[in-house]
Amino acid sequence: MTYPKEIILILPVIISLIIAILSWKYADYFLSRKDHYINSRYELFIKKLGWFVSAFLTSLFITFKILETLMKSK
Repeated sequence: MTYPKEIILILPVIISLIIAILSWKYADYFLSRKDHYINSRYELFIKKLGWFVSAFLTSLFITFKILETLMKSK
């Protein structure tokens, strides 16, 4: 079964977005209690945003590499 190339290229973006949203949702559990007391809400937001972006880009890179190797093997 063949799929259009656009659908295959959208799949890593969707997977990466799901991973990034999960990292945003659970970032509070990985911040120390000291961060919540010392840092402002803006600084906490910037940390969570950095984790969101880095999780998105890292998972996007990994899923594109996996997809690339799967497409070459066919």
